[in-house]
Amino acid sequence: MIGLGIDTSTKVGTLALVRDEELLVEHTIDAELDHSARLLPTLESALAKAGLSRTDLDCIGVGIGPGSLTGVRVGIAFAKGLVFAVGKPLIGVCSLEAIAYRRRDSAEIVSVIVDAKLGGYYYVGYMWNGQGMEEVSPLSVFAVQELPEHVLPGSLVVSPDESGLSSELADRLPEDCRIEPSPVFPSAEYSAHRAIIEVRSEAFDPKKMVEPIYLRPGVPQKAKLG
Repeated sequence: MIGLGIDTSTKVGTLALVRDEELLVEHTIDAELDHSARLLPTLESALAKAGLSRTDLDCIGVGIGPGSLTGVRVGIAFAKGLVFAVGKPLIGVCSLEAIAYRRRDSAEIVSVIVDAKLGGYYYVGYMWNGQGMEEVSPLSVFAVQELPEHVLPGSLVVSPDESGLSSELADRLPEDCRIEPSPVFPSAEYSAHRAIIEVRSEAFDPKKMVEPIYLRPGVPQKAKLG
């Protein structure tokens, strides 16, 4: 199967084409969150490089955040327009899951922290299970004072935020955590792979709505993913 992955939840967007488990091409879209103007030419470039056309696509995976709500909506709108044109399934993929995928070989547990503004932080912990990133600490949003007690000890802490973690927050994390010094952005390759796995699953529901993940910053709560 040919899968297309798209994620525009952060400043650096990504778009990838995969064939089953093989990555064919992946492009980054560094457009200061102006992803709408770059997605179509990036897709056309990727298809040409892979020797494919839009009709060759079997499914599309799109990042649904949390992250920049504007960026997430742009990605979802683009993906839905493409689905309407080619008539193929669309699957929503948590963008923090796609971030953790990039460091799956660096630690047993990868903790992803993203600034949710208004004093809140998104947090989730993952383990690689051989096929996908498995949640070991649920996607939630916490006030900055409450977050450190929820970060899994011994985990690798990553974030797509260019400014990284504040020193106030970093100093309060468990001592055995390792903090990735550079921003880590979502992997569109992962979104494409997850789309293929989802479509092949007996539980796949083609009518399931794809909408952004939204959690209210500043109030601890679990994300509703479906």
